[in-house]
Amino acid sequence: MCASGLLLLCSFYFRYYFRILFALVAGFLIGLLRIGQVLADEGGCASYIGKFVTLSATVSDTPETKKGQTRLKLNDLSYNYSTNSLKCQIYATMAGKIDDIKRSDRVSLKAKLQTGFGEYIASIYHPQLVAIDKPDPPDFSMQIREFFTHRVREAFSDSDSADLALGFLIGEKTLTSDFKEKLKIVGLSHIVVASGYCLSVLVNFAKK
Repeated sequence: MCASGLLLLCSFYFRYYFRILFALVAGFLIGLLRIGQVLADEGGCASYIGKFVTLSATVSDTPETKKGQTRLKLNDLSYNYSTNSLKCQIYATMAGKIDDIKRSDRVSLKAKLQTGFGEYIASIYHPQLVAIDKPDPPDFSMQIREFFTHRVREAFSDSDSADLALGFLIGEKTLTSDFKEKLKIVGLSHIVVASGYCLSVLVNFAKK
């Protein structure tokens, strides 16, 4: 009776640890496959650096407007009308403010691909905008964000206050250079950097 119970207990622990081992090995193999795909895609992106290309990509984040330029974060790339999609990121800087481009839009650009920085495998500067394709179906979360942004701006009498509020609430980076300079003069620049921009709202919300 004691031997059978011990055998049953050993069998239970064997199955338990075998499942853990199986999950770890499976996760490791999936991770290797994913890393291999990412490296292959980044190699495919890097092979076009220094060349003029027609690039089709998805806007992965809300476009930023700084110093009269529109800055885009792009992923899900394809080059020269290819159907092969590459999962890597590039950074695009376009001249002027382009209000028509939103997050999740598919844009087509012509430019010379240049070396990237940080997490971006490549970058492009002042490309020619060929086309903007809106997602179908539309990006529902983006529509909610735009509705919220519009209502916040209606609630404030001046744009600087609205920009600051939207920065605290949803992380929009739309503060003007003049307003940033005013914050710097009064010693409040720290509230609009990554370390404190949204943290103050979250901390005070938690205190409630």
